[in-house]
Amino acid sequence: MKKILLYIVILAGIGLTAKAQDPHKGLAHYVDGMNYQKTGQHQRAIDEFNKALRSEPSNYRYLHAKAVSEFKIRDNESSINSLNSLLKLKDDFAPAYVLLAQIYYQQGDYNKAAEFYDKAAMHEPNPADKYKYKMMVTNKYIKDGNMKIAYEKAKELKAISPKDLKANYYFARLANKVKKYGEARDAILDVEPAIKSMQPKDNAKYYFELGYAHYYLEEYEKSKAAFDKTVGTKYAQAAEKFSPKYFYRIAIAYYKFHENETSKKYLDLAEKIQKELPELHVLRAQLSKRMTNKTANQSTITHYENAVKTQADPARRESIYEKIAELYLESENYEGCLRTSEEALRLNKSDSKALLNKINALYKLNRLKEAVETAQEALKQKMEPAIAADISFLLGLSAKKLGDKNIAKQAFTQLQRTTLRDAAELELKSMGEMKEDDEEMSDE
Repeated sequence: MKKILLYIVILAGIGLTAKAQDPHKGLAHYVDGMNYQKTGQHQRAIDEFNKALRSEPSNYRYLHAKAVSEFKIRDNESSINSLNSLLKLKDDFAPAYVLLAQIYYQQGDYNKAAEFYDKAAMHEPNPADKYKYKMMVTNKYIKDGNMKIAYEKAKELKAISPKDLKANYYFARLANKVKKYGEARDAILDVEPAIKSMQPKDNAKYYFELGYAHYYLEEYEKSKAAFDKTVGTKYAQAAEKFSPKYFYRIAIAYYKFHENETSKKYLDLAEKIQKELPELHVLRAQLSKRMTNKTANQSTITHYENAVKTQADPARRESIYEKIAELYLESENYEGCLRTSEEALRLNKSDSKALLNKINALYKLNRLKEAVETAQEALKQKMEPAIAADISFLLGLSAKKLGDKNIAKQAFTQLQRTTLRDAAELELKSMGEMKEDDEEMSDE
């Protein structure tokens, strides 16, 4: 009798369990819930999903559907709880990570959002969706300015779709930013057969990154060939900053201010890119003459000094003093330059050429405070725009060396529409006051 009663109890228990976990009943509620969800009746949908889950508490799809409707009515806490329960059952379900990413993005927690989009990409079987999620993550780190992590994510993006043009562009761009120039070059070369047939306005960005990579790999001829393909596009201006003519303009600017080693540095760079530019050889000759002609200059200075002693006309004396000062400057005799410049200024305190020579001598003698003050006073008077630009550049150099960043920045910024623009921009970049050219171009 006892055995019969026990058998009846067991059968009753099985019946109750089957009733509680009736999959057919759970499915029916799930279907009703999905219909409500499609029409935007999310609270009624949640009620149906809850009924479905009472029948099948381990059905992760029901949990996901419920989490979607909870998200739609902005009950984010409940949605997160539903998704966490889901992931305990199935931790490789990509849609759950996508929804978590959307919730955290909506809440402004972009780090968490990126973390979950990354996990979604890891578990997503569909290559197109996997690519989309990884692109979101990559863009997040680009916007943050975290190029090191963005580069790593771009590498993963490229691995998902190795021949995808956009993936290769992103990877090349970010590889260049983290100084992995060989990887950047190879990424563009991998897709070059495809980009060759594109319009220049469309493929210019690829050739800009290729030229940039070649340049820093010191593959200068290849760099020039790649940059040449950006001509006539919005990338041409940035590419021009890697051209021999650009470096020549910088070399000639520093030559004017007797920064001979800096001038030679940029002249050498220009020649590495293109040797046949005649103006490069002219400047090379001028630099060589300056470095070796000090004795000849002294002989000329002696003649001019004898001439000035016998010259009664103040205007002619002033002109001779200017020439003597310039010769002293060429000979690196900065004390002599300063002395004769002051002689000219005693005759005419507004002599702009004498002021320029004096400021140059003060800068070379490291009398920086005097150089800054003299330049600031000089710029208050009217003078030829070219001389005013030269004095502004010397003001910038002196203030920068003195440690007065504000005065230096202001001086260099005023030179944007002069022939000294390129050298001034270079100085601003060295001070961190101007972005590198490739950084000024927007990320797509």
